[in-house]
Amino acid sequence: MGPPKVQATYMKQFAARVKQLGARGEAVVAGDPDLFERIEAASRLGWLPVELNVRMIDALILGLGPRRAHDFQEEQITSQLSTPLWSTFVEGGIRLLGLDPAVLSRWLPNAVGLIFRSCGTWTVERQSESHVTVHVRGLPPALTGSSRWIESVSGGFHALFVLCRTTGEAHVAEQDLETGTARIELHWKPVSD
Repeated sequence: MGPPKVQATYMKQFAARVKQLGARGEAVVAGDPDLFERIEAASRLGWLPVELNVRMIDALILGLGPRRAHDFQEEQITSQLSTPLWSTFVEGGIRLLGLDPAVLSRWLPNAVGLIFRSCGTWTVERQSESHVTVHVRGLPPALTGSSRWIESVSGGFHALFVLCRTTGEAHVAEQDLETGTARIELHWKPVSD
């Protein structure tokens, strides 16, 4: 499987969006300038150590505060849906599965796999027409040193609701840093036919 990694293009787009925040973005960059230099120097087609993604989350929280960092992460993932990396994946998923979040959520593990490598096993269990549970097992030590990483991924799942044109909430219901497991609950307003 190899060491845990994050897709370089994703990180480059992430860093570019941070820099668009003006003075607030400058505060994030100032919190970890080496992080932004490493991302900038990386090949777009490569993979970076996942620790850089963890550092980005930490830099966001330090520079923006927890609430703004969470909101930024939601917006960051949602904006990714129109990029070349995601657009084909998203369009194909919608063509095959429609806009029902309970059905489309089955692709969340594949979406995680587009961004991260060797970062655990992700499965989705449907609870009802407006609720799914994402089970995460086998997170590597690089991701279990801080609860912030899984919380940021949970915030990123908000893009599912935007994509499906509904409102909802994703939150970490359970996390065990020792065993590298987590449970994320997604609830949304049922989509009417």
